[in-house]
Amino acid sequence: MTVIIGHTTPFGQSETEKQVELRRVRKIVYDVFREFCAARGRPLSASVHAPPRIREREKAEHLRKAAGKVQSAPILQRDSQESPEAKSQRVLKKSSLDAGNATVQILPVSLSDSGTTAAQSGPTPSQDPDPEKTPTGSPVRRGVRSPEEFMKSFRSASALGFNLGGSTAAPRRIIFTDVPEWASISDILGLVHGGAVDRVFVQGAGSVAVQFCEEESCQKYIDTYTSGIRIEGAVIKVAKAPTTDKMIPSLTALINKGASRVVRAGNIPLSMSLQDVHQLVRNLHVEHILYNARPGCPGSAYLFFCSITHGHKFLDKIRDQEPWEHCEAGFVIDPCQAASTFHGNTIPYQMANAEAV
Repeated sequence: MTVIIGHTTPFGQSETEKQVELRRVRKIVYDVFREFCAARGRPLSASVHAPPRIREREKAEHLRKAAGKVQSAPILQRDSQESPEAKSQRVLKKSSLDAGNATVQILPVSLSDSGTTAAQSGPTPSQDPDPEKTPTGSPVRRGVRSPEEFMKSFRSASALGFNLGGSTAAPRRIIFTDVPEWASISDILGLVHGGAVDRVFVQGAGSVAVQFCEEESCQKYIDTYTSGIRIEGAVIKVAKAPTTDKMIPSLTALINKGASRVVRAGNIPLSMSLQDVHQLVRNLHVEHILYNARPGCPGSAYLFFCSITHGHKFLDKIRDQEPWEHCEAGFVIDPCQAASTFHGNTIPYQMANAEAV
């Protein structure tokens, strides 16, 4: 008896993985800005990248400290013996609060008969500066640079070909858009052929991303289906993705050793149930499982993972785990690599009528 567990990976799993990655990247970005602002002696709230609640909290803290300083500041009495000439030459050094500038302005100060200063361009030494204005009264520019300046320099660097992440990854990812609601990841993989798949995931509503192991296979597929694929009156669009994961050395080593996203496990003990197999892969992204069982005979299963990495993790997991230690488990060829045209992907074939536009 052949049993299929799951028709595809639930969309929620891919979205959860994406959200975790976004949170991780966002934390890294905030940590970088926090360290940079600390090195410049400025709070994180001074950055345009700070969340509104952080800006409000730090602004309130700044105002509270400023109010405390004003209340506790002693009244400074000027030296009555100071000569008028010395008084007229007194200067106040004020640091500019403009973001990115560390200039010092020398402002001459003269005293009137009433004892007040003639220069009114900034606060007196006993006053805290307005956090929203510079000493000259102009608004404080938030962040290390204004958003406009940052984007201008970013576009200039991109135009010159600079890439802080190193060399650009070879394009090997394609995006299927306008995917019908009834189609699953397994159905889409039934349209993929000509090369092994590194990983597949749902990118959004009606959109599935498939990443080949080789750039050549990706480009050949794009050239074949430039106008899309027609199925059941709908046209699924095929395009090259703007970004692609870099081929890291560890993944390259796995592929060179014959790794794929499909694992076959044979000689499964009779004590193992279908539920036990499903329990083992609960934390991994699985496209579907094909389980073969006959009364009185050891079972076998084909596990189709959504990535080569997860297939490798599964093998590592069962290698020394009872009762899997006596099973015959290993990688088998990816159906997408073996096929030269649309194929059934070993599940009920829903793409039999698909054709190139």
